[in-house]
Amino acid sequence: MDTRGLLVDEQGTLYVLSCPRAPTRTDEGYWTSRDLYLSRYAPSGGKPIWSRRWEGILGRGAGRVGWMQTTCVCLNPRLHQALDEKGYLFVANKFSVLVIDCKSGRRVGEFGSYGNMDCLGKGSAYPHPELPFGTIAALAVWKDQLFVVDAMNARIAKCRIIYRQAGKTEP
Repeated sequence: MDTRGLLVDEQGTLYVLSCPRAPTRTDEGYWTSRDLYLSRYAPSGGKPIWSRRWEGILGRGAGRVGWMQTTCVCLNPRLHQALDEKGYLFVANKFSVLVIDCKSGRRVGEFGSYGNMDCLGKGSAYPHPELPFGTIAALAVWKDQLFVVDAMNARIAKCRIIYRQAGKTEP
């Protein structure tokens, strides 16, 4: 297994970005790309509790990694993720931050969308989104705040996490 990201919560549960299958070689001698998956494992290891395909930003296409690129840090997909205190995993996606329920692996929210120098305002192919992201380089969660380092747009976005009312803690 080729691991690209790892996070451990207070109970020792592992959240791992990996390529679970071995690469294969084409007739032309090139290594094929492999799908990337975000998975949750029990502290004791074993099979994943849940697993979902990850749509990353780098590599040979979204959510895939080229075997030949494993030594080049600039081309290596890395999972940027952070946990909050309510049981949610915040994960850098292609051009957004997904909010995933840690127990079920289900997506329960999302922050942002594509946006950088191609965004030329209203009427263009990419109008200015409300929360634009180019290349997400890091994430952090503190209390009800999500901090996103956007390397492409040279900024740190500070987002307020608003959880549902009436006893529900889903963002």
